[in-house]
Amino acid sequence: MFRTFVCATVALLAPVAAQSLTLLPTADAHTDSSNPTTNFGSDPELSVGKDRDASGTAFYRRAHVLFDLSPAQTIGRVPLRATYSYYQARSSGAGCLDVSLHRLQAPWSEATLAWASQPAHDPAVVTTACVGDNFSPGWKSFDVTDLVRDWLAGVQPNHGLVVRDVRESSAGASRPSFGHSRENGNPALQPRLEIEWADLFGTPCSSRALFPMIDIGGGRAAPGDAFVLRSNTVIAGSQAFVVFGVSRTTWAGRALPFSLAFAGLPGCSLNVSADVTAGFGAIAGSPWDLRVPLPADPMLVGQTLYAQTMFQTPIPGFEASAGLGIEIGD
Repeated sequence: MFRTFVCATVALLAPVAAQSLTLLPTADAHTDSSNPTTNFGSDPELSVGKDRDASGTAFYRRAHVLFDLSPAQTIGRVPLRATYSYYQARSSGAGCLDVSLHRLQAPWSEATLAWASQPAHDPAVVTTACVGDNFSPGWKSFDVTDLVRDWLAGVQPNHGLVVRDVRESSAGASRPSFGHSRENGNPALQPRLEIEWADLFGTPCSSRALFPMIDIGGGRAAPGDAFVLRSNTVIAGSQAFVVFGVSRTTWAGRALPFSLAFAGLPGCSLNVSADVTAGFGAIAGSPWDLRVPLPADPMLVGQTLYAQTMFQTPIPGFEASAGLGIEIGD
């Protein structure tokens, strides 16, 4: 059951170095409707979008990409966000083309993939981006947070993703996008999947063997949206408190972490500035989820909100989590 906390606008939040992982593809290739049986798995370019042949007939290319997520699975946490990007090296005209990203539904091989034999993809659009403008080369990015979360949680099998022209209609201008594939040879320009986790820091405390754990549980940390703050290994019936702050280094002139031994809580520390504190009464147990909406203020993008959960247990006793830094995206 979700609890909702309404977070007031907080200005001048301090930046934090996020915990992240960058993965390069284990396979990538495009398919071409004008060459339905041709494999382009060794091509140094990864092409997508609508193009036209010499007679003016439209044809389409789709980019297929697969990443090995095992390094992310070993971390065992819910990502704060995940972004797929490729480097657009060239195109064919001014203006851009909307392309959509979809989840692939079956295995495929870079060495045999072709238009006539490409795997089916989920018709549901994960996200879109505007590409193909030859006046705008560089990185083209897609928010794939929910897709990667599902893969890591085993909700859907990971067969990779496909990027295609949204409509694949012969009407309208052609704006094919030609990006670098993993065969480009320069890892700095190859497609990539960047997975980012909220920043864990400080020391938790508890009188028992298990500490309360804090992390992102879902949602989106973006202006006008909401993220889920999740607490695990907490005791049912505990009184829950959440501390939100703008700093992990100082509060009210005191350095953080700040020992709570003076309050009869030896071994426990305040890890974040206590700028906003909220109480939520007795909780049902693990996991305890708190939905935190963020104001629709674009000035928040790139800044960081800090959080720490604390619990008065029915034993009785007191325990607190580590600190968590949540970088706000766009």
